[in-house]
Amino acid sequence: MKKQTIYVMIAGIVIAIAALIAFAVNASAPDSSDLSNLTVTTLKIGKADAIVIQNNDKTMLIDAGEEEDGEEVADFLEENGVEKIDALVITHYDKDHVGGADTIVENFEIGDVYIPDYEGTRTEYVDFLKALDDKSITPSRLRENAEFSLGKADVLIETPLSYEIPYGFDEYDNNFSLITTVVYGENRFVFTGDAEKQRIREWLDNSEVKACDFLKIPHHGVYTNELDNMLRALMPDFAVITDSKKNPADDKTLELLQEFGVKTFEAKDGNITAVSDGKTVNVFQ
Repeated sequence: MKKQTIYVMIAGIVIAIAALIAFAVNASAPDSSDLSNLTVTTLKIGKADAIVIQNNDKTMLIDAGEEEDGEEVADFLEENGVEKIDALVITHYDKDHVGGADTIVENFEIGDVYIPDYEGTRTEYVDFLKALDDKSITPSRLRENAEFSLGKADVLIETPLSYEIPYGFDEYDNNFSLITTVVYGENRFVFTGDAEKQRIREWLDNSEVKACDFLKIPHHGVYTNELDNMLRALMPDFAVITDSKKNPADDKTLELLQEFGVKTFEAKDGNITAVSDGKTVNVFQ
């Protein structure tokens, strides 16, 4: 066989192998542009929460970061073609969750608004309520769980058993956090706000807790001894932590996630996108 023929054959084989590799990579890469998929984007905005969930042209926003984050969250939504927030969920009234909400309300058409049923004390909370009032929007102050559809996904928002502050606690907002579960086909996503050990324990004891594919770790990765019980109950494949380089997740939290074999992403390293086709979840950053 002539050398030229051999070189041609080798070149052909190399090209074929490269094509197969490219096909495999493209086939496994999640397609966040497919509207039939469920897409969850956790934004890098420092030690604060802003999570965008989209399916079939419907959009839900869980929290909106701090006051100065509002424009960044709005820019992300606009860049992704969002004109209406079909469901806005504010988990609790800490400034790193409700701070940017007034900006979102002012700049987008807003559908349903879900908030916990207690009164906040911070300026950011007051500004948020004023923005709602200016657009004649009445929020649902949740005393009982709420269920609704987002595209083809099912959403459950669970409330604390009580909004009373226990004796001996000066501040208890984190434990009033609404906990949201989104189910899309066979996949389950759980978002926990800033729930601390009391709220986590209450939720585990009083809810129909099932294994999930994706977990938003509560309270920016601050360690609590109830995290072990939460991970045992949920057994997530993926976890995200809304931390920052200045305020990273606790080492004990990261070590615990590693012990459970959970693939963990931290918002301090950039936006995190999870995509579900109803059977498989892919996460990339």
